[in-house]
Amino acid sequence: ATGAGIAPILPMITDLLEQDKNCNIHLYFGVSNKSQVFYLSKLKTLKNKYPNFNFDLCLSKENKDLKFKYKKSRVTQAINVKNNCNYYICGNPNMVKDIRDLLQQNNIDKNNIHFEKFTIQNPS
Repeated sequence: ATGAGIAPILPMITDLLEQDKNCNIHLYFGVSNKSQVFYLSKLKTLKNKYPNFNFDLCLSKENKDLKFKYKKSRVTQAINVKNNCNYYICGNPNMVKDIRDLLQQNNIDKNNIHFEKFTIQNPS
């Protein structure tokens, strides 16, 4: 998920964790810099509550040392592609396309790739 694209993903994660204690979920959440990070405390709470949940925060343009762990990269560079997984992608249309292409190049079945391009439109 990138940016506001996390909004529809987070409830899905919460529901899955509550319904299936054995499913492993790894979230890659990408934004440009610290000022755009939100839901960090919620993600940390989920990680502490569910040992089968983990996340990577990806900050593509951050240049400072921060008081929390993050990867200085884009989601497209951070993702660890694994077989036999479902992939739920939501966010910037370019990121969605790039991740879908990466998954297809790694022979992930298209039935295991679910996506929504998510942007915020400025009023005209």
